[in-house]
Amino acid sequence: MLLLDEPTTHLDEKNIKWLLRALRNFSGSILAVSHDRYFLKQFADLLWVFENHQVKEFTGDFVHFIEFRKSLSLNQKNVYKSAKNKSRQLQKSAQIISSKADKLAKTSIRNPFYGKKSKKLAHLAKNNQRRIENLEKVEKPYEKKSLKLRNSFNLKEGKNFIKVLNLDVIREERLLVSGLSLTISTGDKVALIGDNGVGKTTSIEAIMCAKAPVVTRSENLEIAYFHQDLSQLDDSKNLLENILNGSLESEQTARDFLGAFGIRRDKVFQKTISLSGGEKIKLALIKTLLSGANLLILDEPTNFLDITAVKALEDFLLGYSGGVLLISHDRELVETVANKIYKISGQRIIEL
Repeated sequence: MLLLDEPTTHLDEKNIKWLLRALRNFSGSILAVSHDRYFLKQFADLLWVFENHQVKEFTGDFVHFIEFRKSLSLNQKNVYKSAKNKSRQLQKSAQIISSKADKLAKTSIRNPFYGKKSKKLAHLAKNNQRRIENLEKVEKPYEKKSLKLRNSFNLKEGKNFIKVLNLDVIREERLLVSGLSLTISTGDKVALIGDNGVGKTTSIEAIMCAKAPVVTRSENLEIAYFHQDLSQLDDSKNLLENILNGSLESEQTARDFLGAFGIRRDKVFQKTISLSGGEKIKLALIKTLLSGANLLILDEPTNFLDITAVKALEDFLLGYSGGVLLISHDRELVETVANKIYKISGQRIIEL
């Protein structure tokens, strides 16, 4: 039996495919903990889902699990909507009957006949109220908030943020990439992919350091760079202070982002030094997203993120009006978000 805890972390696409082949050929049982959606789709046929302090079992692959969850969510919304409509109808009926009973009660002073009718209507109104009280309580399904920046920036469509022309990427006198060329414009989501060690991170650092005419930048370009050395965090500040330091976004927006990434309630007031390594990664990523920059450079942002947080990041990037340069081995994220994909291979860069 194999026990695997996040086996695809730090693996590139080639090694993930190798791992999947090895697991398919393994004759024993395998228990894997993973947040990698591509890996789960290719690997799992039985899922144990940890949710709301419970473990739920789902027989089937990850694709069918996602479809089941969507269907379940839609059904919960319909049940809640139906229950709410039923309650409103009964309340409206009770109000109309009570109003009629009150009018008849006043008329009954002059005519006793209306007094009896008033009592019947009042009794009917009470019955309606009991029906309302006895209705099965249906909790409102959780609806995630759309992660959007409140302080959007005005950007001219198609405007070039950064243009790279024939940049040679060199590390320790070794050529990693020859003649790197790419352009990032308003709204572009550019993914840079390739095997480990081909020079993706070094290429980003070279782009940020190079000057014209090899690299030209727009006058209003503001770059926020997410990387995993966590140097952008101040351990002496709490989570909200770290995010809002240098950001124009509101505290509520910061809380919305933290909540979407699984950090909620009073935890936002904890000192950053008390966080785990994974939580610090989340905090640094959120700080980057809320920085107000119009070009986000994200180097492996999904490491240490669970599926809910990855989906929140994905939805945010799809709606982000600035530019994005993304390094990732998360195949699902790249295929969903990127409108341009560049691959580094054999010291060359090619657009796929």
